[in-house]
Amino acid sequence: MADTKISVLAEHTTPLAPGDLWTVVDVSDTTMAASGTNKKVTQHNKQFQDVADVTDETTVVGHARIIGAKAVAGGVITLIANGARDVTSILHAQATIKPSAGLAEAGPFFIRNNDSWDLYNDGGTNVLTLTCNADGSLEVQRTAGALTYDIVLNAIWI
Repeated sequence: MADTKISVLAEHTTPLAPGDLWTVVDVSDTTMAASGTNKKVTQHNKQFQDVADVTDETTVVGHARIIGAKAVAGGVITLIANGARDVTSILHAQATIKPSAGLAEAGPFFIRNNDSWDLYNDGGTNVLTLTCNADGSLEVQRTAGALTYDIVLNAIWI
């Protein structure tokens, strides 16, 4: 299998299982060959990579994606990386938040570059904050309290 070209492999046509892996060629990493480096992609990693371009039939005018993160705590989790179809103006989303204790919450919001939005705030004791950085990246982090959060954002942005 090591000498088999990816382009001649059989296509996987059944539903994917949680442990399935994809093979991709990262053309920006030329450590394996000038044409790129083979890398694996897990089901978890893939769900953060699927971005739909929104077009006017010829030109990309925006992007859309369902973004999920599990057990968000005190560390910063990047939802949209800088340089990866950045938020250049505004992001509108429907958020669904499930804290580790208490009731789940949901609702719409919008956020602009260099701004933040509290996705969850129970009066200041427990706070989950979404930040749209000046460089267009989008991050989420627990900024107060000890709860962890599962989040889903149905996001559309320019």
